[in-house]
Amino acid sequence: MRVVQTVQALREALRPFDSPAFVPTMGNLHAGHLALMQQASQHGDVRVASIFVNRLQFAPNEDFDAYPRTFEPDCAALETAGCDIVFAPRPIWFTRLPRWQICWRDSTARGFLLASARSS
Repeated sequence: MRVVQTVQALREALRPFDSPAFVPTMGNLHAGHLALMQQASQHGDVRVASIFVNRLQFAPNEDFDAYPRTFEPDCAALETAGCDIVFAPRPIWFTRLPRWQICWRDSTARGFLLASARSS
């Protein structure tokens, strides 16, 4: 299993494939995430998961900093579930963009794109 941290590295990793199956997560994986990863092989020729604790998923009164970060055990579980690529962008990379969102696939299903969205 390959772990990548940038969109460029992800595009490189996806280049040999035609149809990635993507399971987005914020880490701290449970059986539901792993079941989705196992089913992903039916929907694409490469299985990709993201691990990114998204600040936008938290309301102002929720504690973003207290959300469990379990990267190593999550990667081990994803590998066991058949994941081929983990996209784990560094949070600092996203803070440099004033507006962002990850879109699952472009129109040719050959990669991931960045698009505008509201950011905090």
